[in-house]
Amino acid sequence: MKNTFQDLTSIDFYKNKKQVKWLVFFVSVLIGSGSIWYTNLLVDELRARENRQIQLLSSALEYAATTSENLTFINQEIIQQNYSIPIIMVDSQGDPIEFRNIKFKKKCRRSGFDQNTGTRASGNAAGI
Repeated sequence: MKNTFQDLTSIDFYKNKKQVKWLVFFVSVLIGSGSIWYTNLLVDELRARENRQIQLLSSALEYAATTSENLTFINQEIIQQNYSIPIIMVDSQGDPIEFRNIKFKKKCRRSGFDQNTGTRASGNAAGI
């Protein structure tokens, strides 16, 4: 007497080669398209989050530039906590006065900026 569970679980791969190949193909297409769809979903969410952060940072910088009120919260919680968005702050003539989150090559470091603080080094007023 044969075990019926064993009959159900055993697949003769040699007799059903073509069907097994098609099954593997469809499963791989399903996994690939699911991965592409999920990656696209993650990228869209990341794009939306980064846009919100950039809008918040630009609003905070604009507010800090136009008002002289107590800006401790804006400075500490929004502007100083930015570690990913590259920023170049300029004066009214368009000359750069400060930068953050930008790395330059060695040959570009003769710009008059202190690479550690991101501000214009004293004594050297060379522009970028």
